[in-house]
Amino acid sequence: MISDFDRPGEWAFRTGISYDFSELVLLAVFVPTIFIPGVKDILAVGGYSIVDGAASPNAAMMFVTFENWDDRPVPEQHQTAILGHINKGLAEIEDGLLVALPMPSLPGLGTSAGFTYMLQDRQGSGLAGLQQAGGTIITNGNAQTGLQGLRTTFRSTAPQLRVTAQADAPYRMNPSDIEELKVPGPSGKLIPLGTVANIEEIVGSQTVTRFNFYPTIKIIGQAAPGYSSGEALLLMEDMSDKELPSSMGFAWADLSFQERSINPMAMAGIFGFSILMVYLVLAAQYESWTIPISVCLSVPTALLGAVGGLMMRGMTNNIYTLIGLATKSAILIVEFAVMEKKSGKTTLEAALSAVRLRFRAVLMTAFSFILGAIPLLIASGAESRKVLGTTVCFGLLVATGVSLVAVPMIWFIIQFISDRFAKVSD
Repeated sequence: MISDFDRPGEWAFRTGISYDFSELVLLAVFVPTIFIPGVKDILAVGGYSIVDGAASPNAAMMFVTFENWDDRPVPEQHQTAILGHINKGLAEIEDGLLVALPMPSLPGLGTSAGFTYMLQDRQGSGLAGLQQAGGTIITNGNAQTGLQGLRTTFRSTAPQLRVTAQADAPYRMNPSDIEELKVPGPSGKLIPLGTVANIEEIVGSQTVTRFNFYPTIKIIGQAAPGYSSGEALLLMEDMSDKELPSSMGFAWADLSFQERSINPMAMAGIFGFSILMVYLVLAAQYESWTIPISVCLSVPTALLGAVGGLMMRGMTNNIYTLIGLATKSAILIVEFAVMEKKSGKTTLEAALSAVRLRFRAVLMTAFSFILGAIPLLIASGAESRKVLGTTVCFGLLVATGVSLVAVPMIWFIIQFISDRFAKVSD
């Protein structure tokens, strides 16, 4: 969650109920929600499903606006606590599926945070079979430790009766009242509709969604705490391969589609090309093909600290990499080692001298940045702040400590090997 303001609530009441009843339930939800500490305003809309994107008499939604962050200092008024408070109250209402959902992390991509899973009937199994397969996915998914909150508004048992009648409410309360409605007969006189028509109860889906031309159930859900969105998508894909019949398939939509569309090989190529460019620039600077290797090999130390910090704090691995900050110290140490060697010292003496000369400067630079990032490390509110503070502090802390030992040692080994090969060539 990035925003701390609009929070939609989605409600799908029992299939077949009237819009008037939906409004009564909506009012029963509105009143206690507006008095929750931290809630500022509520926009309530009945007769429309934000998840399905369609009008429905048994659906409603509310947009809840929070107070300003500065006016919600206690944890009980933070986003997670308010959502939990709302959902706790909704669980006590037995008139349908009621749940409070966070807004999507990127506006315009989806209707709520989490993933959007589209279950498709690809061989005409029917809506009943589609609902059965969807129920299996939801039940098994909610049983997974890495998933939570799987749900859908799809129902294949909604009444299919639609009548527009100009009659007062007492004369159209029950389906059997339709038989008493008057229509013109062959002679022009009004006769009861029941004399020329029969009433049968037929059930089906309130709305049928098609995704890539296939009848589809939209299932939304989230990764459980401690799991990343990528891990949640992989769990859903693995479960689908095991549980879905051959007539069913699935596809990703909204932000989930964008995430799964990223080619890992393309990302690896980008990072590989970046490292190659850094290597070539340093090779030109030092006029050596071997010296930049010790700088490039220092990069994993920052990643080690960042990943370790995220794991210790139970955060997902959406890491803000610290490659530039980590290599800065390595470049300075290597540069001074090269200067000391050119002044006539041996390789070992040059490495030790570079550490002694740059020790205070490296610590001052690193800890000034680490101390500046501590407010982010202990911050509350947006999750991105905590992740950024964790990666900066832990990444630089480990990178600084390791680089003071590893970088001179790596430079010494590479330079020693390079000198040996140079003597053999001579």
